[in-house]
Amino acid sequence: VKCFACSACKGAKGSLAEGVIIGPDDRPYCYECDPEKCEVCAKSLGPKRLKVGGKRMHPGCFRCSACRRPDSLADGYLEEGGEFF
Repeated sequence: VKCFACSACKGAKGSLAEGVIIGPDDRPYCYECDPEKCEVCAKSLGPKRLKVGGKRMHPGCFRCSACRRPDSLADGYLEEGGEFF
């Protein structure tokens, strides 16, 4: 349906058939144009997202700030100064 397209790319980057994000402006966006950004890598969040310590991020961006391994936080973490250990 042409009238129901991504508010940003109008269907050029992604399809709403793959899924839709309703942005803070209550308009539809494809996953590629999601207006909410990961607070670690600054890319569009898309469908898989975490909110940890008040930060929105991709699951793969949730890493230990010291060793940078993503699996090291699986059993718990400590937040200090906006960083995770």
